[in-house]
Amino acid sequence: MREAPCNLEWLVDHELKTAKRYRRFLSLMILEPPENTVAATRPVTGILRETDVYFSFPNGLVVLVMSETDPDGARSTLARCKRIGALPPETRYGLASFPDDNLNSREFLATGFHRLQDSAMQPWKMSLQDLLILDEEPKTQPGQTTRDDLNP
Repeated sequence: MREAPCNLEWLVDHELKTAKRYRRFLSLMILEPPENTVAATRPVTGILRETDVYFSFPNGLVVLVMSETDPDGARSTLARCKRIGALPPETRYGLASFPDDNLNSREFLATGFHRLQDSAMQPWKMSLQDLLILDEEPKTQPGQTTRDDLNP
């Protein structure tokens, strides 16, 4: 489902609260297609689920909010979009996911954008069949939800 960009922070905040409450995964993927290409502005049937929400911006960025999706599932979605031609193969991405990035909504968004910027500086880390992300230690505090706390 496509949403207006002004709803992004509200939706991320809502989805994070829901993920924390029910101990579920949440992934946020920020996509940047190469210059001179048209960004994905509508969902691809069979790739994005009805519950996945995407935001497209005039500068070409696309933000996907995928509830109950772990990082591997988010990268699989990106790989499928590239494989069927919905996104160019050179599309860069930044990925934040809960509970690995156990942050508030603004920090969660900032982490996704930071990882997108890191992918521009170090593209080799982002190209190995779209399976590698920039590894960082999870930013969890004692008592916060971790991956092991989630329901299978």
